[in-house]
Order: sequence, then structure tokens, then C-alpha cells
Amino acid sequence: MICPLNWGLGHATRCVQIIRELLESGDNVIIAADKAPLAFLKKEFPNMAFDVRNSEMTEEEAYKSARLLAKKEMMISLFISIIFR
Repeated sequence: MICPLNWGLGHATRCVQIIRELLESGDNVIIAADKAPLAFLKKEFPNMAFDVRNSEMTEEEAYKSARLLAKKEMMISLFISIIFR
């Protein structure tokens, strides 16, 4: 699941290449987004599955969520680097 934040389009645009590579490797990709990122990614990937939820997070909740996601991504990167040494 790819979930770009709705803080402009920077997150969504950087996810495009990641999504393409995941699709090319045969992974099942679901995009969860709202507002501008959702509209942008629907144009980029019109045949994709989207998880659309109306989430009204506070700024603090969004920050905590982003920090947790960053930690998870770092752990995954570390795990992958260990596996493919």
C-alpha cells in the first residue's frame, strides 16, 4: 500500500516511480490517498485500486503518522540491504 501525504504533490509525484517499479516486479499495489494526491495518482494510474478514506487528521496526528512510516521504511531498507548483501 502506497499512501502519499496530502501536503502538496511532492509525496505523490515521488511515489510514481516506486509504484511503477513495484508493478513491474509483479507486486499488488494499492494506493491510499485523498484530495490532490488522489486526483494526480488516478490520472497516472487509471487502472489501479485505490483506498479512499475521508480522514481528517490533526497536524499532530499526521506528523506522528509520517514519523512512524519513516521509521518503518528505514527498517525495511535496512532489512533489504542485509538480505541482498
